[in-house]
Formats: sequence, C-alpha cells, structure tokens
Amino acid sequence: MKRFFILTFSILTIFGCKGPTSGLGTLEGFVYQKSNSDRALPNVAVIYGDSAIYTNSDGFFRYDTIPEGLQGITFRKDGYFDYIARLNISRDIVNTTTIELELDICGWAVGEVDSYFGTILRTTNGGQNWVRQGAPSMIPEVDLLDVCTINDKECFVVGEPDLTHRKPTILYTSDGGNEWKNVATQSIPAVSYGAVITKDGKNIWCASSDSSIIVRSSDGGKSWKTAINSENMKYYSALTTHNGNEIWACGLSVNGGAAVEYSSDGGNSWEFIPINGSSGIQKATDIYAERDGILILTGDTGLGLMESDDQGFTWKSISSLGSGNSLYTLSVHENMTIRTASEAGTLYTSTPEGVFNNVFPNNFDNSYKVTDISFLRDGFCGAAIFTDSDGLSSYILYTTDGGSNWNESTMPYHFPMRNIDFAGGNN
Repeated sequence: MKRFFILTFSILTIFGCKGPTSGLGTLEGFVYQKSNSDRALPNVAVIYGDSAIYTNSDGFFRYDTIPEGLQGITFRKDGYFDYIARLNISRDIVNTTTIELELDICGWAVGEVDSYFGTILRTTNGGQNWVRQGAPSMIPEVDLLDVCTINDKECFVVGEPDLTHRKPTILYTSDGGNEWKNVATQSIPAVSYGAVITKDGKNIWCASSDSSIIVRSSDGGKSWKTAINSENMKYYSALTTHNGNEIWACGLSVNGGAAVEYSSDGGNSWEFIPINGSSGIQKATDIYAERDGILILTGDTGLGLMESDDQGFTWKSISSLGSGNSLYTLSVHENMTIRTASEAGTLYTSTPEGVFNNVFPNNFDNSYKVTDISFLRDGFCGAAIFTDSDGLSSYILYTTDGGSNWNESTMPYHFPMRNIDFAGGNN
C-alpha cells in the first residue's frame, strides 16, 4: 500500500493534476437613477476587482470576462451612493442586469458671521430646506468663504483666519455636520482661504483669496503643507480638478490680468499661465475642468466667459456670452450645460445649441445678484444663492427641472451667504 501511494504520487508529480477550472461570463445592462427609470446615467464606473469600465451616454455597459459564480460588482458615480450588486454570473453566456442608483441630495452652504460664529447651513432634500449647524465652540467667529461637499457625511469649509487661535480656518465634518473641527495646522500661513477642492476626501487643496498661497493635504486633513507661494499671482478666486491630480487655480496676476496656476502632478510643480486677452484689473472669478483638457472660465470687468481645449494654455471667448460681460460664478454639468451669472437680475443657462438664456426667476426681486450656483450630477436638481445689493441678506432658491423654475427655500434666517455645494457637485 505504501509503494502504491508513492507510485501514484510520482505519476501525479510528473504529469500534473488539474482540478476543474472556473468559467467566465459577460455582464451587460443599464444604469438608471432610482425613482426615474427614464433617466439613464452615463459615466458610471462598473468595478470588478481592480479594473473598471464606464457606462455610455445611454447608461449601457458591457463587462466581459467576469468569473462565474456569485460576484460583487460595484457601481459608483460622483454624487451617487456607491452600490454593490451581488450577481450570480453564469459561464459562457451574456448575463443581464438593471441597476438603479440613488441620488445623494444633501449639501452645504456657507456665509458670514452671525451670533458670534460663521454660518453653515445644511440641506438633505436638494435645497428645499436648510438648517444651521455648529456653535461658537466648534466654528470660529470668521466669515466662511467656500465649501466642498464630499458625500452626505463629509465636507470641508474654508474662510478667514481664526485670529483668536492664531491659525487658518479649514473646517471638516465626518458625521453630517453634527461636529465640526478646524483641521488647519499652524504649519501653514494664517491667511484667508477662499477656495477648497477635493475629489476623494484625502487629497485636498485650499487657495488663498488674499495672497499667493495654495496649501494641500494628502491624508484627509491630518497634516498640511504649502504647495506653492507664487511669485506671479496676487490672489486666487477658485480651484478645479477633474481627476484629483491635475489642478487649476485661477485669479489675478501680480502684473494685472486674469491668470491660472496649473499643476499636472497633484501640486508638486506648477506652471503660471496668463489668460490671453485679459489685462489690467480683470481677474478670473471661477473655473471648471471637464475631461479631455477642456476648461471653462469666467471673469469680471468685461472678461466674460472663456473656453480652453488644451488644458488652459490658450483661451478663446465663448461668443454667445463672451467679452463685454462680467461674470462671477460658474456651474457646469457634465453634459456641458453652463450656468453663470453677471450683475443683479441675471442667471444664464446654456442650451444644447450653445445659446444662453436668462432664467432669473420672474417672481423674484431683480435687484438681487446670484452669488453662487450648484447643481447635482443629474443636472436637474440645484440651488442658487441670491444676495441683495448691500450684501446684507441672502435667499436660497432651488430647482428640480434644470433651472426653468425656481422656488424659495426654507432657511432659518437670511444670512449673508457666500458659497453652496452639493454632494457630487462641482464646487
């Protein structure tokens, strides 16, 4: 018996022994927005293991070579909850599925000091109702200037420096705003930070609105360092990134005129780019980066609306709403619907044909100007801040149809508000 075992083992060793191999299958289907089965979702990441494909403009995807058996497939899109589907994949056939993603409709808005601390408002229903968060014990007595919403739990807010504690103001919440903590450290300059951006909640950039400084964190705000103290920029107005690695910061150059600082490597190195055609006191007021190197930029003092298709190195006016306008805010949906605003009584939105219409609400006081705009990734739900000519009070209006109709939001008081952002929005 012992010899037989040795002989059998030797034969198996020589010729090998293969168990049954698992087969492969194909998965295809459509991804829609929950509660609206007619609204297909493009650019949804369909993830298996460490690789992914994306849905097309019709919300359709096809994923080949998925192992047979019960598999976990992740569906992920900015502004939507991640969804893990447990799907039984059969070998050698095309498996089909339909996935519904739920839109995350929470957001935050920030503004000036009231009752001894900066104003932070939160909505959980797409901007219809807002409640104030925080207290003087957790939020400093400073004007808050910008907000970046990551998801329904996490958010970053920046503002003027906290002179009482001699540190900058970079606030963070991880629990939906029940608790806020100033995560700024004294290792970075205590200047006003007027812009903040992050794609993943780990790599964060903040740009100064009164100096030439940009700071960054690569560990979710636990530590900070100066990314650049530019010799070419006077101050910054806005930040943007489409992939979390390429960063654009726009504002006013030292020598006058709108300009951009661009980093292609996550803020390790920077390149100064003047905006061709701008001069004097003209500054860039807002900027948005689309995929494939396309950028949209707004500017004041007649600079208007500009576009670049080469990562910001050259710019041209968008003729239908270009030079001669002074534009102060920008919201761009991923299908390149552009929303912006000029002086009081203006709120422009583009059509698929590239025409801009003023959709400022007819039933609202046209002496108010639009301070900021933010839309969710569906392109239909959004909100805008309307501020009076004195800058002393603001209203928030919301829309559910892309901006054709606006309704007044419920808010505890008409605080002077500065910025608004939804989960999955473009800040």
